[in-house]
Amino acid sequence: YVVAPLTDEYTAELKTFNDEAAKAKSFGYQFDASEYSTEAAAISSVLTAELPQLNAGQVEDVDAAVDQLVADLQDAGIDTVIAGNQEQLDAYLANQ
Repeated sequence: YVVAPLTDEYTAELKTFNDEAAKAKSFGYQFDASEYSTEAAAISSVLTAELPQLNAGQVEDVDAAVDQLVADLQDAGIDTVIAGNQEQLDAYLANQ
């Protein structure tokens, strides 16, 4: 593919587009996961152990593998992390 050179007109249109773009209400939000280090380590271990085989299609029953992954993530505390993230996001949005 041939890429057309950038022109002043194109960059001006892009700047206008970006300046007029609506920002998400959550723009600037960052989750503080410091109190979830135990859960984060357990979640990471589950993903490291189970995702490569699933992504590579090396499982016999995909549905069962996905169900097992979800169950293991829940056992690792992912629901706690999600709830903590939602709580922090709600507080952030309330202060906007």
